[in-house]
Amino acid sequence: MNKTDCCISSNRIKFKPSHLSRIKELTEVFENDDFELVKLFFNLSPEMFCVLSRDFRFIKTNKSWQSILGWSTQDLTDKSVLDFIHKDDIECIKNAFNSYDVDPVTVILRCKIKKDGYKNLEWNILFWKDERFYAVVREASSKCVKCASK
Repeated sequence: MNKTDCCISSNRIKFKPSHLSRIKELTEVFENDDFELVKLFFNLSPEMFCVLSRDFRFIKTNKSWQSILGWSTQDLTDKSVLDFIHKDDIECIKNAFNSYDVDPVTVILRCKIKKDGYKNLEWNILFWKDERFYAVVREASSKCVKCASK
């Protein structure tokens, strides 16, 4: 399976790398004294933000995960993102995670809703030099034939 089969595309990115870099910088403050300020910023967005470990486990998420998918921060923390992705889309997200580059990668995946079913989500993913993944996730406006059909 090649990257285009998984709808990974850098030309569809709506966020500039500088935006994701800024989110990354702000999340570092979670471990510092400005925790409340960053928490406020992180939760302002209607889009889902997350920081993932190198082994794809959620480190930080914002409140939008609960309002869009029903998953609370507690539900997600320390769980693998792979547990929340449709089984047919696992290879797509693994390919996206393995596309280490200076530019973000975009992929559309089906993600579990807490109550039941799936939503098509567009993930903008950046792998940073601190060996974490930073992602901005939103509801997808269109379906990807290979990743979000069926």
